[in-house]
Amino acid sequence: MPSSVRLSPERILTVIRHRDGPTWLTAYRSDDNAATWQAVDDPVTNNVNSPPALFTLADGRLLLVYVDRRNREGTGSAVCGKISADQGETWSEELVLRGGEGTTGDVGYPVVAQRPDGRLVTVYYWNHALDSQRPPYRYLAFTLFELPSQGD
Repeated sequence: MPSSVRLSPERILTVIRHRDGPTWLTAYRSDDNAATWQAVDDPVTNNVNSPPALFTLADGRLLLVYVDRRNREGTGSAVCGKISADQGETWSEELVLRGGEGTTGDVGYPVVAQRPDGRLVTVYYWNHALDSQRPPYRYLAFTLFELPSQGD
C-alpha cells in the first residue's frame, strides 16, 4: 500500500507499509522516473500497521501521516505525522495529531489535503471505544491542524 510523491521530473519518493512480521513504513526513491528504485532510511520503524499518506506541502516540505495502531500507553491508537525538509532523507520526531481516546486498533487509511489558508486536514476511519458500555463503532473522522513553520 504505497503513497508516492513526485519530487522532480525524474525523482519519485514512495513510502510503503511493510508487513513481514513486525510492520513499519519503508521508503524508496527513484532518480530515473521509476525505472529503478533504491531503499532510503525508513521513516517509521515501530509496529504501526497502517498504510501511509505522503503529501507535499505548499512550502515544499513533505508530510507523512500514518496511524499507529498499537495501544499507546493504554490509550489506544493515534494519528501521527512526520515532516521532512530534505525530500525524505531525514524525518522529524513524531507528531501526535490525535490520540489518547481509547480507540481500538481497527483504525487508519489516512489521506491528507492542504487548505488555501495553509491548514492541513487528514481524513481516516476511526473506531471509537471510549464508552465501555457500548460496542466500538467506526466512522470517518478528520483532524484539522497546523504545522510549525520551516524555521521553527
